[in-house]
Amino acid sequence: MSESTADAIHQAYRQAKREHLMNHLHHEADYYRFNAIEADARQRIADEKQDWQDSYYGRLAEAREVILRETYGDKLEASKLEDIRPAPDRQALDVKADQLIRADHHKRLTAIRQDELDQYEELRDVIRKRDRLKDFAKAEFTQTQKRSGPSRS
Repeated sequence: MSESTADAIHQAYRQAKREHLMNHLHHEADYYRFNAIEADARQRIADEKQDWQDSYYGRLAEAREVILRETYGDKLEASKLEDIRPAPDRQALDVKADQLIRADHHKRLTAIRQDELDQYEELRDVIRKRDRLKDFAKAEFTQTQKRSGPSRS
């Protein structure tokens, strides 16, 4: 499954979770909490995307260095990149470094989205507990209305 297909499936799942939860929002506090979760996730994603764009070249340089250290180890400590033999293929190095930083960026975005889902689930648990308590109270009241025996009139 390609990354874009997986992303589309995850997006559809998140949307279904959101819509299901929205059907159970009955109190103003629930709406505020839901909107706060959504706004926080949206802001964190925007911040991550902006940070990724702003620091792309710095991250690329760091990833190159990591790859070179893994590949050449001690040779890299004692010399400059140009002195290493056989010389690394710059284009292949850049492609691999770009893949690494994109994968890292994708992991961070996925973690933010998962955190959003976790917070929605916590909100849903609070709503379920409150609804169970309400249903219990309603059942108890109904039970007291159904008396057996003679009437007091």
